[in-house]
Amino acid sequence: MREAFREWLGQRGFTAKTQSVQWSQGNRLEAAFGDLDAAYDQDALATIRTTLTYTKQDERNGRPNPAPFPIDGDVYANLAGYRATITYYSQFREAEAGGREAPVGTLNLAALQEMKVQFLEKYPDFADLGFQAKHGSYWDDERAYKDVVLGRVEQTLSTTDPDESSGAKVLSLLWQPPSNFVGWRALSHLESLSQMDRQAVTDAIDEMLADAGPAPASAARCASRIHPRFTGGSLRTLVTTAQALARPQDALAVKTQYLQRAAKRLTGRGPFKSNVMTEAEYGELLSLVQSIFTIMRDDWDWSPRDFWDVQSFLWVTSDVASNETDLEEAEAPMTSEQALAVPPTNLILYGPPGTGKTWTTAKRAVELCDGMAPESRSALMARYRELVARKRIGFVTFHQSYAYEDFVEGLRPETGSDADGMEGGTGFSLRPQPGVFRKIAELAQANRGRPIAEPTSYRGRQVFKMSLGRSGQNEGERIFRDAIEGGYVALGWGGSIDWTHERFDDFNAIKARWQEVKPDATGQDPNIQQLYALRSWMKVGDLVVVSDGNKAFRAIGEVTGEYVFAPVERSEYNHRRSVRWLWHGNEPLPRELIYGRGFSQVSIYNLDPEQIAWPALEQIIAGGGEAASIGTAPEPYVLIIDEINRANISKVFGELITLIEPDKRAGCENALSVILPYSGETFSVPANLNIIGTMNTADRSIALLDTALRRRFEFEELLPDPKALAAASARTGVDLVSALEGLNARIEYLFDRDHQIGHAFFMPCKTADDVAQVMRTRVIPLLTEYFYENWEKVRQVLGETEDEGAFITRTRLRPPAGADPYESGEGRWRYAVRTDIAVAAYDQLKP
Repeated sequence: MREAFREWLGQRGFTAKTQSVQWSQGNRLEAAFGDLDAAYDQDALATIRTTLTYTKQDERNGRPNPAPFPIDGDVYANLAGYRATITYYSQFREAEAGGREAPVGTLNLAALQEMKVQFLEKYPDFADLGFQAKHGSYWDDERAYKDVVLGRVEQTLSTTDPDESSGAKVLSLLWQPPSNFVGWRALSHLESLSQMDRQAVTDAIDEMLADAGPAPASAARCASRIHPRFTGGSLRTLVTTAQALARPQDALAVKTQYLQRAAKRLTGRGPFKSNVMTEAEYGELLSLVQSIFTIMRDDWDWSPRDFWDVQSFLWVTSDVASNETDLEEAEAPMTSEQALAVPPTNLILYGPPGTGKTWTTAKRAVELCDGMAPESRSALMARYRELVARKRIGFVTFHQSYAYEDFVEGLRPETGSDADGMEGGTGFSLRPQPGVFRKIAELAQANRGRPIAEPTSYRGRQVFKMSLGRSGQNEGERIFRDAIEGGYVALGWGGSIDWTHERFDDFNAIKARWQEVKPDATGQDPNIQQLYALRSWMKVGDLVVVSDGNKAFRAIGEVTGEYVFAPVERSEYNHRRSVRWLWHGNEPLPRELIYGRGFSQVSIYNLDPEQIAWPALEQIIAGGGEAASIGTAPEPYVLIIDEINRANISKVFGELITLIEPDKRAGCENALSVILPYSGETFSVPANLNIIGTMNTADRSIALLDTALRRRFEFEELLPDPKALAAASARTGVDLVSALEGLNARIEYLFDRDHQIGHAFFMPCKTADDVAQVMRTRVIPLLTEYFYENWEKVRQVLGETEDEGAFITRTRLRPPAGADPYESGEGRWRYAVRTDIAVAAYDQLKP
């Protein structure tokens, strides 16, 4: 054990007495287990920690002391102290090695002393009783009910059958009296989740409870799995409370508001940010709690049982215990505004060809959308394709001709229309149309959050396109607004006739009645056709898509009632069907997101189900419902830009280069918007839109990228991973791992690291012939391109030393008659790639 450990403890704010106790306990551990530094180097002290594990259930069962040294008194409390010493020594070694810094700043002992005085003022009898007493004001107020719940959880975990879910049982205990650990809003939210989402939450809790590894990592994994079903403070509270009830010695129930306040008071900063709880954040808090626990035990002689006593101490002294209503509000899931403050991802994955950028991009995109990604490739790609179909992931490939007009918005020709917006006008006009980026940005902006209820499938229902007033006209906007507020759709055809009578179920009856008004009317008259579609063709349960011109839509509703005659003074929109609006946006969305053809100007007609993009339609409905039926945080969207370095970034992004900065996004602290040049509309980038770019460094070095782009993106390099070819080596009988290592070492020496050969070229190979085919048709042609047809350089990379090489043969060419044989120096050669590459050939590629 190193002498510097004492100094490190002093820097952390521990008193001389605590330093002495920790040093003494460390010496006793070394006497029993040997040198602590050697044990740390072997397994980071994990074996010693496991040996000294001793739970409250062990104490109740009368389990003997597991340590190889005698302990006088409370085995549970003493072993917790020795485990704390192991934790401190691990942190000391990590900090010494330049790894993780000390998790908290210097502990403000003066502030801690003030909190001690405050605590004793509230519980004056505590000074004589301490934490171990099972009577007194502290026991009555804070500890008694916690012991009840702790006992229930221990009993549950010890008696639950391995095939049963302990997660579901522990969750149920969180709300059973006398427990008050998790607020009623969290319970209400849990009960409102779909069965599938509730099961996902309990599975994540179950896995965490079964994980005996470090508490911070286990809790962070659980939180990541549950998010975004729960978010913000409620997610932290749910996860950490379940863990702390199962592991009271090394986990803490987190209520964000008061713990943030306590941490700032003691260390100058709070550990938690507006994001899914991370291992580092929780670990920082637990380190602080461990320090307080040690001081309580060694300096104050308070004999704390576990971290729940520290939690109670911080709660009582944080000045919020008397305001539980405010606290529970703070623990509620994040609002949409709070969610927008979470920095979005701007990431570029770069590397040579064949290094798995496509696979990694798909994985990152799914992780951003779902919070986690399936392990298997087939399941991952299936989920990726599903999210693409739902338009939550967009994909575009940049190229030299790609422009701002393709990416943001540009002018497109449209055929002419008459003054009323009906088709049939002559000529064409240029009108602004959204590009790839603006389309997905508008989708992300329209999303209001994950649906609480199980998403509904609408496939098999009829979907009607319907106009509600003429787009862009004041009267039309009033008709649309009244319909949204009133929960109906209205038709302007059909005159002032009441078509309620059941005889008008029949098309011919409607036709005959209208001909009484207009004798020369035919079956093509819109007063007959359109009225029949609304009155009789449309059924309860069908969907209505409200168009905005023939290029966009602005609302989606579900028909809930039969035809109603509702005459309105000075209006022709007298015929209605009641609807439940499933989505309507402040801005219309492009038609092509949900339908493969342009909308007709006909007021109402049935859309072709083969042209409907059902996943995208259902996603818009699921993420765009009213606030009462959705979660709080907008769902993440991802735009993947493949080959981002092949276009002129400044020309393609334009003003977006500023708007994509995390703090410039809509709803964020320094939010900016611009007036788009073609449409004249105001535009900002939503915070729930993430951008992932890929970059092939064989095409252009990262150093040549636009400087403005480099400032606004994080860059992650993906290099060849020869070890990923271990399975392919076993299948093919070719040592691909060593061959790729040697091949790339030579390329890097003769050229640079940006032009290495990726492992993905060889991943699908099943036989040696497959490897040879890859070498002939992909690797060698790529090398000749890299070295500008310099075949001698290619031969050097391949380790060729003979004319009859293992991969490439060369034949000296005879000079033609009259040519100077000395003009070409050593002569000229014809090079050919062998068709019969032997397995032994790859030995010359090895380093």
